[in-house]
Amino acid sequence: MSVSNLYEWAGCKGENRKLRQLSLLALDEDWSGGRKPAQYVDSEFFVLWNYIHHTFRYLIRKEPHKIYENGDYGCFNTGLEARIGYEEIFAFFQRNEDGKLELIGFFEESNNILDPIRGNLPEPANYLLDPADFIFDTNKPMTYKVKHIFERQHRLPKVIETIPVQYREDIIENRLRRAHKRVKRNYKLAIPQYSPRLDEIQLLIPICIEDENVADCALAVTKVNNTYKGKTILTMAMAYNNARLITKPDPAWLTPSKDIDEVEDEEEIIITPEQVGE
Repeated sequence: MSVSNLYEWAGCKGENRKLRQLSLLALDEDWSGGRKPAQYVDSEFFVLWNYIHHTFRYLIRKEPHKIYENGDYGCFNTGLEARIGYEEIFAFFQRNEDGKLELIGFFEESNNILDPIRGNLPEPANYLLDPADFIFDTNKPMTYKVKHIFERQHRLPKVIETIPVQYREDIIENRLRRAHKRVKRNYKLAIPQYSPRLDEIQLLIPICIEDENVADCALAVTKVNNTYKGKTILTMAMAYNNARLITKPDPAWLTPSKDIDEVEDEEEIIITPEQVGE
């Protein structure tokens, strides 16, 4: 776990109210999740909160020149579009009496409140360094280690626990082979995601364990030389949050998860300063 870089850079008083305003300003989307992402933020903004904080994390680590700051103001491009006019939406900050930046809110490009920095509005985060990373090449083989997946068995659907232990690996192996066949027939099933922990673009492959037509977890793969290598298994909530950093996923199989019991990788969780030591 690590404290959100955004909380270290600026104050975010009234964050829940401002996220609500952002959800109404941006293109209509389901931003909810199974639990509260932070102490003062409602579960209906679980995905949106993660999106904003991980976007800032990416910017400050990879593209700090896209975070604007002067003596009075701060700003970054959220990468979201307004539902009216498709304008870019910016997170806007103003320095308070203590000299610390404070989140004023989220505003579309034409909003007069952005006039003080009108000539310095930053560009959005760019994950598209190599377009080939975003498309599954059906001519390349895919490898994975079932034992590695079972080290993260807690991310698999609960139905696995009802299957005798001696049969579990065989069933997972079968489901992985079936998933590979499906994505070879339809490369669009593979959805790009950004892994904050590994700082790399990966592709998500839908894995259907309980129902052969419904994905209940995802295999994250990375292209290594001429092979796709399975890196880890993800819950649907983890997969959606990572994929949403790049763009809104096609709802064919990946949608926001409402399962309150879905786990996250502790190394990828970002927290508020108040949560340190909890």
